[in-house]
Amino acid sequence: MNFKNGPGTDEIIRRFEKRPADCSIEPEKEEVDLGESIEIKITDITDVSGQKSREFNRIIVHAEHGKIKNGKACDAGPEYKAFKVDKGTITIQYEAPDICKSGNETITVYNSCEILPENKVPLSDTQQKR
Repeated sequence: MNFKNGPGTDEIIRRFEKRPADCSIEPEKEEVDLGESIEIKITDITDVSGQKSREFNRIIVHAEHGKIKNGKACDAGPEYKAFKVDKGTITIQYEAPDICKSGNETITVYNSCEILPENKVPLSDTQQKR
């Protein structure tokens, strides 16, 4: 076999893993009252080439002022929650703060390099990247 003309190892791994690089964030509604809970859907999770991210990939979600109520607490911090991409749609349970800290909320979604099964690297050990 001739590998001289093919992609390098890093490219082969990137194409296989399809690490999350982009997504859509769709809140149940745009205006939320103090202490109110809503669902936020994270969809269209794709890699740098626009390909659907693989099911074994993980993301970490953080709300600047409110709380993410589901997901797995992880080492990134007490308000950061880890999720597996699985079928490509993740439903987040968001709770607005009881006290108005800001007129706007920022939900940040980070990707991760963790792709091993949970029995080898638990969700709680998921590390954030970009």
